[in-house]
Amino acid sequence: MRTTEILRDGFAYPFRENGRMILIWGAILGVASDLASILPVIGLIAWLVLAGFFCSTFFEIMVSSASGSDDCPGFPNLSDLLEDLILPFIKVVAVALFSFAPALIFAFTADGGAATYVLLMALVGVGIVYFPMAILGVGILGTFRALSPHIVVPSIFKAGGLYWVIVGILFAVYVLQSFLLALLGEIFIVGALVAAFVSMLALMINGRLLGLLYRNKEDELEWI
Repeated sequence: MRTTEILRDGFAYPFRENGRMILIWGAILGVASDLASILPVIGLIAWLVLAGFFCSTFFEIMVSSASGSDDCPGFPNLSDLLEDLILPFIKVVAVALFSFAPALIFAFTADGGAATYVLLMALVGVGIVYFPMAILGVGILGTFRALSPHIVVPSIFKAGGLYWVIVGILFAVYVLQSFLLALLGEIFIVGALVAAFVSMLALMINGRLLGLLYRNKEDELEWI
């Protein structure tokens, strides 16, 4: 597939038959979680369940897309809470912490100043570039060893220009998502509905694009 075809497919993917159902249910779950937040303990549990559901859906989409499927997989199988809900959430958190660890450590230990800010932004940029390939590796290979720089860094270069285009698109989607959430997120019910819908939409686009990246660069990456 050409780059333009991959991008078109990624943005159209959430609006296919099963994708529309996931978007709708994601919005409903977001509203339910927002209502549950009135009670702190129940709200925290609801948020964790929703986060686990989102993470599980992301991996389902990414792996199924990488394996050749063009249909949205629908709802993830949640028969095993540890394997299907908790572990996907842990994977996403672990990859994020590992990817942005240099920036986080530097932010908490460095002194102020313009040079410090520039270096911090550079480290954040490294994390932004590192995270997509790391999460793809963990999802495809099923092991946290895929976080290792000796796997991620060479893979970034092997994936070529397509990876950098996808990283740029993912970052733009994240910025747009953050803007919409900041604009509407505080509106009770409506804000939760928009937040959940936009988050699920971004998640599905991201998962699809990364899955298509692996499908098109599987031979070059040589992971399996």
